[in-house]
Amino acid sequence: MAEVGQEGTSDDFSVFVEVKEKIHAAHIVLGLQDVAEKCKEDASKITVTVQPDSIEVNLVKDKKRQFKVPNISLVPNSCHSLQWIPGEGLHMRVQTRSDDTNHSQPIEHNDVKNYRHEIEYLESENCQLSCRVCNTTLLRPNCQFERVLPLPSENWQELVDDWCCHHNDTTEKMKKASMVPRATDCFISDLYLSLNMAALRQDKIASQESTLETELKEGMNMVIICQVCRCPLGEAKLTDVKKRHQHIQELTESVKFYKHCINLNKNSLPLDVFKSYTLESYFARYITTQSSVNTSYKFILEGQDTATNNSILIWLMNTDSKIMMNVNSISQHAELSKLMGSINYERNGTGVKKSLQTYSIIKLFYQAVWDEANRSVLDQWKKDNTVHRLYLPSYLCHQLLLLLINNTQHLPKSMRNTENNFQVGFLKIK
Repeated sequence: MAEVGQEGTSDDFSVFVEVKEKIHAAHIVLGLQDVAEKCKEDASKITVTVQPDSIEVNLVKDKKRQFKVPNISLVPNSCHSLQWIPGEGLHMRVQTRSDDTNHSQPIEHNDVKNYRHEIEYLESENCQLSCRVCNTTLLRPNCQFERVLPLPSENWQELVDDWCCHHNDTTEKMKKASMVPRATDCFISDLYLSLNMAALRQDKIASQESTLETELKEGMNMVIICQVCRCPLGEAKLTDVKKRHQHIQELTESVKFYKHCINLNKNSLPLDVFKSYTLESYFARYITTQSSVNTSYKFILEGQDTATNNSILIWLMNTDSKIMMNVNSISQHAELSKLMGSINYERNGTGVKKSLQTYSIIKLFYQAVWDEANRSVLDQWKKDNTVHRLYLPSYLCHQLLLLLINNTQHLPKSMRNTENNFQVGFLKIK
């Protein structure tokens, strides 16, 4: 804490900032203990000054705290909704200036650029895919892809009827067609690679046992795991339910490898091509893609390989937000410090000191329907035509819920819940 007559910076206190780029607004929370003490005495003596690159909080005549705002430009004299919330800090809303150079590119735009980069490597010689956890190679020796093709949108078959203004036999055939790659093909999407079984080392992959114990039907997805470390790699459609206990090559024609589960190697050396793909970014991209394809913002997510009726209600709010966070004191922010997850911080003697970090996110409301208490909300959503139902392997549903719960703990407590009993969460895109 800075002494009287000194100027404190954002390294001295906790900071949380949520920036909404489309509406040019920022919600800022400054965890100033000086303000807490002063609010008990006389809050009218506290003044907040907004500059284009900083926010200054004046406590007394010769004592102040300053927060430098990185990468965004604030509108002076635009501060409103100023309030002190005990246990959190000083909340305020501020307008931001439009600056096209600082706007994050849409996910779809980034995917187009990534595709070009990824396709070049996948088409090259001595290309190899491996498990990200144990680095077990997944492709057959000397496997060379002759065609690396980008896939259309996930639900393209549902949109075939819109391609022609009248009934067409060709579109009817396309609706029933399946995208199965040949032995030397690699199909690529923003979430996964689709490969023919003939291109894979089939002794290194297997179907998860728990998947085969459930009542799977033909056309449903099996979870594909690494035979060495038993970690998930992707999924595959079950083509013949009668052979469900046979070797994996008898069960399916092709396999989808999630990009966040694999590495791309060249000449036995790992490349950083898929390094930016994480489990969290997978969920962010998946939900954003489904929203775009189905023109929907509400989803019921269900496990496709479980007999239980557990569901997650997801309400996508926006895809253009950014958050900025730091953590500074173990004693004041113990709960937050334990749940920082992938956010890096350093222990430095008496506490946790971390510079302000910025993340592009999608923001959403969610509610887990694990018991009868929330069944009424689920029943209402099932009757709503604007709500779209999604199906993922149960383990992915559980991991998504854990990620959302963990990320909710990063938010100030007053921003974690809605009036209709939904929790506020976010997923980092990058």
